[in-house]
Amino acid sequence: MNLSTIREAADYLNSHPHLIHLLIFLLGLFVAWISGAFNYLMQELLVPPFSTKHGVKGAQFENVLVVLKRGWKPFQESL
Repeated sequence: MNLSTIREAADYLNSHPHLIHLLIFLLGLFVAWISGAFNYLMQELLVPPFSTKHGVKGAQFENVLVVLKRGWKPFQESL
């Protein structure tokens, strides 16, 4: 099988319709894999596991550890 032109490749695929279905299925799997990888990267790697935003702290996390300490020592800037 020598597919030297696009026309020959198209004719070959038209004569073997099961290959078109297989290619569409594999393309769908590839797109789903890329989409999953992109979502993982956006959620896990690019978003840090901590937050420095002002507002309700820990609302976006399922498990939050709160450390309470007695007293308050204001920050004193020394020059």
